[in-house]
Amino acid sequence: MGKAGALIVAHDNVRKYMSAEHFNELFNFKVPPSPLSALPVITFTETVTFHLNGDEIHAFHVAPAHTDGDAIIFFRKTNVIHMGDNYFSGMYPFIDIWSGGSVNGMIAAADQVLSMINDNTKKFSCVVFIP
Repeated sequence: MGKAGALIVAHDNVRKYMSAEHFNELFNFKVPPSPLSALPVITFTETVTFHLNGDEIHAFHVAPAHTDGDAIIFFRKTNVIHMGDNYFSGMYPFIDIWSGGSVNGMIAAADQVLSMINDNTKKFSCVVFIP
């Protein structure tokens, strides 16, 4: 996406993780460092807010859940929450302990989001596994 011109934003730990080779024991494969064009250009520690298309988009880091670089994205005006790999629909969540994830963090992230939503909140998630 970076090669296509997308501005990639992520938590500080995501850039650190993607910049180095690592080994995933669960899937028994080595992941090489990502190319420079795939790395986040903007990183944040706790929160960052974007003001785009009349909405306020708030990204915030949560306790290590799926990984130690997890962030939740909340579109305040449109009341949309994107949880990424912190929410798995219809399946048991994948907690990447090799990347700093934890069960307690998954529970804490869910609790944090549950305290923010109402009956009109739209929730989205996506799961991408790269073997």
